[in-house]
Amino acid sequence: SFLRFGAVQYLCRVWINGQEVGGHEGAEGPFELEVTGKLMAGTNALILRVENPPGPFFGKGGGAVPTAYDMGGINGHVDLAEQPCLRIADVYAKPDPATGVISVEVTCDNAGGPATVSLHAAVSERKSRHEQARANLSVPVPAGKSVHHLTLQVTSPHKWDLDDPFLYSVEVRAAGNDDEDLHRIERLGFRDFRLVNGFFTLNGRRIFLKCCHGNRVDPVLAQGVPRESSMRWL
Repeated sequence: SFLRFGAVQYLCRVWINGQEVGGHEGAEGPFELEVTGKLMAGTNALILRVENPPGPFFGKGGGAVPTAYDMGGINGHVDLAEQPCLRIADVYAKPDPATGVISVEVTCDNAGGPATVSLHAAVSERKSRHEQARANLSVPVPAGKSVHHLTLQVTSPHKWDLDDPFLYSVEVRAAGNDDEDLHRIERLGFRDFRLVNGFFTLNGRRIFLKCCHGNRVDPVLAQGVPRESSMRWL
């Protein structure tokens, strides 16, 4: 079993039934803590100690994260998730728009003994669910966490664009030790977005961004105003 936190700002320590199970440092990132064997039948006590120490940009009046809205505390959902002994802890998929290759990194968490695990990965068009490629791998998985790699090859990938936000989905299954787990990345796109000679380019084409930025906070000047003094607002 795992406790999953959507976000806690900024430092926290967690206890279950008086026993410390771990902690986390961060502001907006999700994290999880294993509580297998630490839960009792019936009512359980969950205690969090949350600290939001002063930060470098706002002195005593601000927290460790440079933001105007310093919301220290539990800022996301807290869930209790039951997981199989063999589970997929994380999947990272990196698409290459030049080649159509998707490099898939799978982190397995095996709470049982060493096993031979079958990994299956597939990529499909997100809307149509039409499968584009799949890969299979049989690997020895030790107890604890281990990382494994698969490659998916998409022929003539449909690139993501501002006027055509085409997306794919990647699904990974792990089976072994009489357990099976599934992890799905629902949105993944092929695109090449970079700065070239000071200009934004998308898929090799220069683009012009038009937007309205409503956040007034600047990490250096504190206020969101131009860095050039002659351009400051009156």
